[in-house]
Amino acid sequence: REAAARFSFLMSAPILAGAGAKKFLELRHETLTGHQQADFIIGMVTAAVVGYIAIRVLLRYISRHSYSVF
Repeated sequence: REAAARFSFLMSAPILAGAGAKKFLELRHETLTGHQQADFIIGMVTAAVVGYIAIRVLLRYISRHSYSVF
């Protein structure tokens, strides 16, 4: 169970990185103020940290419980 969940998260990493890069390239042509750029960077970092924590919690849960809840 844990290996399957870990594998699925690893498979999604390139897709998420590509989506982030695409959005970054789209925003590159727009003029953002310094405040908007800071907000964008803070949002990206916050999303990455919370995503990492959520994956860690889910993997820990799956290693101790079955998939019956899902």
